Amino acid sequence: MLLLCRPRLPSTPLWRLARAQCSRYSTVQREPLSILFAGSDDFSIVSLRALREEQERNPDLIKSLSVLCRTPGKVGRKLDIIKDVPIAAVAESLELPIHRISGFDSDATTLPDPSTNLLIAVSFGLKIPAGIINALPHGGLNVHPSLLPTYRGAAPIHRIFLDQARETGVSIQTLHPTRIDHGEILKQTSPPIKVTKSTSYPALREQLAEEGARLLVETLREGLYASELAQPGRGLKTGYPSCLAKKVTKDDMRVDWGSWEQWMMKQRAEMFGSLWTTLEDVGKNKPGKRIILDNIECIPSKHGALTEAQKLFSDLEPGQFRFWKRQILGGGQGKPDLWMLVKCKDGFVRIGGVQLDGKKRVDAGEWAQGLKCRGAGKTLV
Repeated sequence: MLLLCRPRLPSTPLWRLARAQCSRYSTVQREPLSILFAGSDDFSIVSLRALREEQERNPDLIKSLSVLCRTPGKVGRKLDIIKDVPIAAVAESLELPIHRISGFDSDATTLPDPSTNLLIAVSFGLKIPAGIINALPHGGLNVHPSLLPTYRGAAPIHRIFLDQARETGVSIQTLHPTRIDHGEILKQTSPPIKVTKSTSYPALREQLAEEGARLLVETLREGLYASELAQPGRGLKTGYPSCLAKKVTKDDMRVDWGSWEQWMMKQRAEMFGSLWTTLEDVGKNKPGKRIILDNIECIPSKHGALTEAQKLFSDLEPGQFRFWKRQILGGGQGKPDLWMLVKCKDGFVRIGGVQLDGKKRVDAGEWAQGLKCRGAGKTLV
C-alpha cells in the first residue's frame, strides 16, 4: 500500500524558523495566564499534568488553571451505564476546578470561568464556537498529533498506521474560529518521529502525548500564543502536504487476508482491539456471516510450537483456518491448549476469541474445534 500523504521535510529546521520569527516577542512582559483546559481522554491528561506542574513551578506564567470537560454520558447497548470522561478524575486528584458542559450554543461568547484569557483544547471532542475564541484575549491553542497540515481532522494517529506513513509528530496551533485544524502553527516536532513496522499504536500514542505536552509548555514559556506567529497568515510554513485524517469506519477494521502481512495485523489489532471478517463456506455462493476476532497474536515463522502446525497446514490459502490442539507439558502431565490458526499473507495468526453476529463471545480454539471438520471447508474473507 502506498503512502497517501507522504510528508516532505522542510529545508530549514522548524526551530530556526520559529526563533527567527518570534525572538523579538519572547522577552516582552506578559500578564499571567488564566487557562481553561478543555480535554477528555488519556492523551489530553498528559498535557494537563504538564500544565499543572508548570503552574506550580512558574506561577508568574500560569496564574490559574481549570478544566472544562463533558458531562457524564450514557453508554452500553441499553444506554443504562453512566460513564465519565477520564480527565475528570485526574482533575479532581490535581485539585483543579472542573466545569461541565454537554455542548455549546453556536452563538456562545462566554465560558464557565470568566477569568479565562487562554483556552487550550486537547482531544476535547467539541468544536469551540468562534464567538468564544474571538472574545478571549489570547484566543485558543490546540495540541494536534500530526505534522500539520498533514492529517487534519479526527483520526490522525489511526491514519498514520492505516496509510503506512513513515513519520509523524505533533503540532501546536491556534484555534481557528471556523475551520478545524486550520489555525496558525506555532510549534512542531522537528525532526519527525519515525514510524516503522515494529511501531505499536499504544507506544506511539503515548510518545505523541508526551511530545505534545512538552511542546505546549515550551509554547507558553516562549509566549508564542501572543507572538507574531499567532497572527492570521503568519504561522510556521512547514512544507508538509495537506490531507485529511478521515474518521475511522468499520471498513478500516475489516481484515484483508490476502494483502495484510503479520505486522499489519498486529498494528491494527493493537489499535482497534478487535477486527472483523466474514465466515463463508468454500465453493458456496452464500453471503458470509460477520464474525468479530479478538486477542489476535501473530506467530513468528520460526516459532518452535508451530513446526508441527506449519507442516500440517502448509497448503492453506489466506483466510483459511484450522483447529489445532497443542500439547503443553506441565505438572508432569500433558494438557491440551486449543488454538485457532488462520493463514494471512505471510504466515499464521492465532485468534483468541470469536463472536458471530447475535451470539456471545466464545474461545476461538473451542469454537473451531466444535466446527464440522474443524474448520475445513470454511474460510474467512
